[in-house]
Amino acid sequence: MISIPWFYQTSFYIAAALLSVACLTYIVLWGRSSRSQGQAFSLLFGAIFLSSAAMIAESYFLVAPAFSGQRGLVESARLIYLVFHSTIPTLFAYYAYCVCGTIRKFSGPRLLFYAVPFIISEIIVFLNPLMEWACYYDFALRYVRQWGSFLLYAIGAFYAVLGFLQLNTYWKTAAPRKRQAMFLFILLVAVGISIQIAVREIQLEIFTDTLAALGLLLLIETENDRISTSLGMYNRRALRLDLENFLGAELKFHVIIVRLLNIGSFQQTMGVMETAAFQQEMADYLKSLLSPHEVYYANWATYVLIPSPVADAEEKEAERAAKLAETIRLRFREKWKGVRTATNTEAVVLRAAVPKDFATAEEVMYLVDSPTPKTDGSMVLAGRELRYIQRRREIEAALRRCLMENGFEVYYQPIYRREGLQITSAEALVRMHDSELGEVPPGDFIPVAEEIGMMSDIGVFVLYEVCGFLASGVPASMGLTDIHVNLSSTECLHPDFIDRVKSCVNQHGIDAGQVVFEFRENMVFSNLARLKGPVKALREAGFRCAMDGFDTLFPNLQDVCSLGFDNIKISHSILWNALSGRTGHSVLNSMVQMIRDTSVQLAVEGVSKQEHLRLLSEFGVDHLQGNFLNRAMPQAEFVQLPHTWKSGNGEPPARS
Repeated sequence: MISIPWFYQTSFYIAAALLSVACLTYIVLWGRSSRSQGQAFSLLFGAIFLSSAAMIAESYFLVAPAFSGQRGLVESARLIYLVFHSTIPTLFAYYAYCVCGTIRKFSGPRLLFYAVPFIISEIIVFLNPLMEWACYYDFALRYVRQWGSFLLYAIGAFYAVLGFLQLNTYWKTAAPRKRQAMFLFILLVAVGISIQIAVREIQLEIFTDTLAALGLLLLIETENDRISTSLGMYNRRALRLDLENFLGAELKFHVIIVRLLNIGSFQQTMGVMETAAFQQEMADYLKSLLSPHEVYYANWATYVLIPSPVADAEEKEAERAAKLAETIRLRFREKWKGVRTATNTEAVVLRAAVPKDFATAEEVMYLVDSPTPKTDGSMVLAGRELRYIQRRREIEAALRRCLMENGFEVYYQPIYRREGLQITSAEALVRMHDSELGEVPPGDFIPVAEEIGMMSDIGVFVLYEVCGFLASGVPASMGLTDIHVNLSSTECLHPDFIDRVKSCVNQHGIDAGQVVFEFRENMVFSNLARLKGPVKALREAGFRCAMDGFDTLFPNLQDVCSLGFDNIKISHSILWNALSGRTGHSVLNSMVQMIRDTSVQLAVEGVSKQEHLRLLSEFGVDHLQGNFLNRAMPQAEFVQLPHTWKSGNGEPPARS
């Protein structure tokens, strides 16, 4: 019969064996074994199970009635236990390095250095049947420890501490509470070992090892928050955490970003179901190119691939990433099975070296989320072609600095009445002076400000500067009737926009009619129905409204007039084309006559040479604006301008 003391001693081994089998099953069923860290964890639980099974067998043979070969079976079971149990701390350290990504940096002498203690422990174990360095059984089959067992414990402690320090230093996914929990699990192992050394009858060590490994499984391997359930892919949280781990381990790797360019219009045309089918097919295709844990779903239009980096193989990794990007590009030239119609799916592939091109996880995520530039027919962008991202990020940071450091300034470009060429108005234009980037052209920072929602803040700054200037009385003394202020769609469609501008005007005590808000034609074209309310509210409040950049993109003048604009400003492109041939000349003439028939005040921008001035005089245009007359200038310089633009010989001088 099996005695109670035997069961008491063996129950911890049985529990450890059952828990290790359950954990191994979990790892396999949930597909965690495909990753290197999952494979390491599988080996760890495998070693725990075999160690437990060996001790169960040893315990049974020890209490069984004496039989021939009993000593040999007991010693064999103990040897199997020592072989596998001595690998548990080493496997834990290996697992920790896999989790942190630093395992890829191990090669040659460094790998040998860290392997030496493990090699020593295995020598002690395998020679134990001959040398009895670790332990032996006396004539009564009582277990006796030798000096080697304590050395095995010391080596195990070395690897356990090494793994713990590795996770604590490089495991970027760990929140403080997870780090505390991890420390408690490691402490649990130390307590179990201490108890078993002190009281051998309490066979607790292997059980506490299993509990600690189970705790790590719950902390690290449970990835429900890292998986996008819709496509079965790793999500952007997993992407960011893996980026931080790789960079924390000082690895060099490549990121491949696949961005769908027309997924929105595709869904509108084909519907939600077919779009979902296409995305699933594409996701499965991307996962077929690499291991599933190397493919991420960033958002519904963006997917990211990170081939597992290999230490000291930069050239091969770059070549591999280039081939992978090209393979994806060619695949998008073919038809997808999930797309039943002839509708094309367009994509651009971005390929970047990290940290060579992008040094931090923040920069890589910025690349993932940044707008896609015009590709000029190329579907793969890499290296220098991605510098626009770095420039855009610098401009974003500069925009925030300038708001904090008063780095914006309002310039004024005069608008002249054609008759007498007298200044009657001016357009307020914002300029950016950054402490780090210096002068940033409006064409660089304004599109970025609009995309990140900062134009409202900049617009408020410009409006307050203009109202303060008007309140000073200087513009009126110069003969100005008003000042034009440009609006973005984010500004004028903001719920508090009308209240803001009213408050600003009232605060400065000026007439609302002195402010003319300019709406760009492309903004009017894309928001015609939504703009009717704001334009009407502005005009009812006494402000005047103008459409800027009018050209052939907006064919229906009646729609423009229905908004009630007081002014229409013809685009510089129409003026410049008027000198290129008979057609351009006729287009400008027709537009001028068409606008004048509506009784709306007309202006033309972009006067850049003498021929433009003469042509507009021939057509009888009301107001003129352009660098040939005057460039935009700071307020202090603007107030020094003469009221009438002319020269001593009657010919207008060219101005810089």
